[in-house]
Amino acid sequence: MRGRQPGDILLHPITLGAVVVVILNDRLLKTNHPSPVSGKLSDFAGLVMFPLMVVGIAELARSRWRDDWELDRRVLLALVLIEALLFTSIKVWAPAADTYRVVVGLGLWLVKLPGAAMTGGLPTLHRALHVEDPTDLIALVVLPVPLVVANAVHHREVAER
Repeated sequence: MRGRQPGDILLHPITLGAVVVVILNDRLLKTNHPSPVSGKLSDFAGLVMFPLMVVGIAELARSRWRDDWELDRRVLLALVLIEALLFTSIKVWAPAADTYRVVVGLGLWLVKLPGAAMTGGLPTLHRALHVEDPTDLIALVVLPVPLVVANAVHHREVAER
């Protein structure tokens, strides 16, 4: 058996499942079948996916430069708490929601930039779509999931030693 590797958390079924749900929901369901369920589904999956992705990517990056690549689980806890604060603020506070629209819009513009530059143009810069909806805060109930996944990945490593 191999020991834990940098970024293993990215390949956990719950992480992969959350990524698939976000992509399918944002690309298909919200567009073709808008409903209260499709409106909330990405909130639930995104709150699970985001901290796990950040930790996995950070571990991969650290493994290139450091021997102690594994992040302390307190980092994940801090990410989950920051995520809860930011998610809550963009759902209930207009200035935070507007900032979110601009920052995500800029991020999407940067992603489109290389392709547009190859065709000789620049993509149009737009604000991202975002709905302020306090009822989305129900999704905060999934915040323990990334902590449970990280614990399971860590315990798998300990059991394999």
